[in-house]
Amino acid sequence: MTIRYLLILYVSLILHEIGHFITAVIIHAKIIKFNIALFGINMQININDLSLNRKLALFFSGPFTNILIMLLSYRYRQSDIYTMYHLNDVAYINIFLSLINLLPIIPLDGGNVLKSILERYIKKEYVYRIVLFINIIFLIISAYCFYLSFSVFYLAISFMALKGIFYEKTLILEEKIKNTYKKFM
Repeated sequence: MTIRYLLILYVSLILHEIGHFITAVIIHAKIIKFNIALFGINMQININDLSLNRKLALFFSGPFTNILIMLLSYRYRQSDIYTMYHLNDVAYINIFLSLINLLPIIPLDGGNVLKSILERYIKKEYVYRIVLFINIIFLIISAYCFYLSFSVFYLAISFMALKGIFYEKTLILEEKIKNTYKKFM
């Protein structure tokens, strides 16, 4: 990977998060934390009080931003080969980011979409287990693919799945503690 690809990836990730930020402002979601760091932008948004439609709009806004960047880069390619070469890279990286972010694993946008839809129809304790199971499956598959190919892509997916597993396990533990505490009240 060259510096140019990393720069395109970095800017695309920042624009992805800005897409989430703009949508959060439009739907009046409460932004708890907003960090700009060396490795990009990180936000925490309170989604507990949002309707399902607002949650979906928030989660899809990041990948939609990447798709929009991809479409714009294809649209504004010029005839000279140098500009076309760079805009093709921008397009490919952004479509890749949007597709990766739609994988159904927490903490990615696709995992949050799946979790939000499941929470509407299933008890939370079962949703946690389903999401945890999906993350474990993705961890196993991506770790095996990393073992076979040593591709950074599979390592990143493994890391995201592992991060989601720890997050969901924490939520399950918090729920058990709340339920135990309620029994003593």
